[in-house]
Amino acid sequence: MTFFSKILQNLNAISKKHYILSSSITASSVMAIGDVIAQKKVEKQEKVDYMRTFGYAFYGFAFVAPFYSLLYRRWDRVFGETKVAVFKKVALDNFVVTPFIGFPFFYCY
Repeated sequence: MTFFSKILQNLNAISKKHYILSSSITASSVMAIGDVIAQKKVEKQEKVDYMRTFGYAFYGFAFVAPFYSLLYRRWDRVFGETKVAVFKKVALDNFVVTPFIGFPFFYCY
């Protein structure tokens, strides 16, 4: 087994054991990196607004990852994991959860 495959195997084991925590760390990292890229490349800001980046990271850590991780786990039990179930979950997410929970929570935050 190579070095990198061992690391990936260990990370996979940790993420299965601590599902919400690993999802939260991943979501906060992705949101923080995305915000820094948006500030530097899209908005062409000279200096990074670290409070804004922290806000996005915290939102990803405290709301996005736990909420969606638990929601999709619940939907897996309700709908199953067939191809039709995937379309049902995506439709619910796009037409119910995001407009009525995701957007309002984000803009209230």
